[in-house]
Amino acid sequence: MITYSDNSAFWLFNRVAHFKYLFYNRVIGDIQKVQKELETSYQEQVKATDAKALSMIENSKEETIAFLTDFSSQAGQNTFRRWKELDNFLLVKYLDSNIKQEENGRFIDNGHGYPAKPKQAGYPDSWKKRIVNN
Repeated sequence: MITYSDNSAFWLFNRVAHFKYLFYNRVIGDIQKVQKELETSYQEQVKATDAKALSMIENSKEETIAFLTDFSSQAGQNTFRRWKELDNFLLVKYLDSNIKQEENGRFIDNGHGYPAKPKQAGYPDSWKKRIVNN
């Protein structure tokens, strides 16, 4: 926990969580989109995998175990890869408290290789009111 590793799921998941803690109202939609994508995909895959494993187990318990282990390992690697893409996406999209415009997960450029004019998150009305009242 005191040595960062770029290929550690622990650090990757905590980086995304840290982003969420800092900028919840900005990033939660992006995070939930990827979370739902993964969950939906795995729900479908698990049904098919379970059915295949049940048909395999009578012939070879060892092959079934290897099949299920391989499925689980690939799912873990896919989750890590997809979460790393999300981490990179969040960093680029919300860099310097700007919000780069995107459509379907791709950043919109201005036609000259730079991002389209970013949006500014601004401050909530409650914060503005506190400033005025103090």
